Amino acid sequence: MLISYSLQDNRKFAKMRTRISRRIYKGSKFIRAVCATDLLFAFAFSACLFIFEDDWIGFVREYYGDKSWIKSLGAILPTACAVFYIYAICVRSWLLNSAIYDKNKNVTFGDFSIEISDDLKGQFIFVSERDTLIYDAEFCEVVMERDFLVILLEGSLFIAVPNEAFKEISKEEFAAKLNKTISEAKSEI
Repeated sequence: MLISYSLQDNRKFAKMRTRISRRIYKGSKFIRAVCATDLLFAFAFSACLFIFEDDWIGFVREYYGDKSWIKSLGAILPTACAVFYIYAICVRSWLLNSAIYDKNKNVTFGDFSIEISDDLKGQFIFVSERDTLIYDAEFCEVVMERDFLVILLEGSLFIAVPNEAFKEISKEEFAAKLNKTISEAKSEI
């Protein structure tokens, strides 16, 4: 899970923001290429099922005999595979680009929210199911390490929060640690 504290008005980050934005652009091109590759694979796999229909249906018949439902597999299975792969690609793209924005300085963690101190102005973002940003670390920059991993991305300060970080402590303790981390990051960067 990631929380973002916006630092886009801070001039200190202008050059760094430009540099990281270029990396993000390269990353988005990579993601599009992966999705396109998946799509091609889906159609290629389905085409192979159509082309070699007699071969694999004959293989199925060896085990199950000459059943009536085997004949319909030639049309159903390739179509189902294509639909499944396209669905998987759409879900992956959605996960890579989805975010829940909360402009009221509240950060949502599953079933409860944490209210951020008034002095920490800016937009906080809780990104659902997006641990992929850690895998995209080559497009980010680690700026400090505390109880939370802090990275700078597109001019915003992102705090990667381990799932265990808020399961083992109370909401108040977690909010206090989070506010302290952000304050330290603002003063040290």
